[in-house]
Amino acid sequence: GIVGLHTFVKALSSMDESGDGVYDAEELRWGLREFGISVSEDDCLALVQMFDEDGGGTLSLDELMVAIREGAMPPNRVAMVRRVFHMLCRDAGLPCADGVEITTDRIRQRFDPFGDERVERGDPNWPPKDVTNNFFAVLDDSGDGQVSDAEFMRMYENISPAVEDDGDFKRMLDKFW
Repeated sequence: GIVGLHTFVKALSSMDESGDGVYDAEELRWGLREFGISVSEDDCLALVQMFDEDGGGTLSLDELMVAIREGAMPPNRVAMVRRVFHMLCRDAGLPCADGVEITTDRIRQRFDPFGDERVERGDPNWPPKDVTNNFFAVLDDSGDGQVSDAEFMRMYENISPAVEDDGDFKRMLDKFW
């Protein structure tokens, strides 16, 4: 589904065996192996060197995701996602400010699982309740029952590369929200 890349991103955190928030070539190699991707140590070193923006010899999750996503989300899509989050803030009676958090219960009231093509076509393996639960498990990165503006944006930054056309991206947002 559309949240696949974001789910993959969350799983990447398991690659950080040292727990320091960055990945050296060896952690990257073993982590990719867990995903069934066999990469040589030299290739992992080259990958780290290619995307290591700060020259530290490691990749942060952000550096790794920029590499996977092929860059940052276009500004027009950032604006679309912000508009949706601000709408959710207004619905919840909250100010539209950086750092604001909305409860997942409140956001669920606005979420429409029929925005997912599997629900829309009646796939028996994806009833609306399961799509909703899956979506919110992925959206609430920290699992605290709150969704920050940063979590909301991060999810759509990870979804964006899977949607080629800006019009399709807007329609997707409109269908879900």
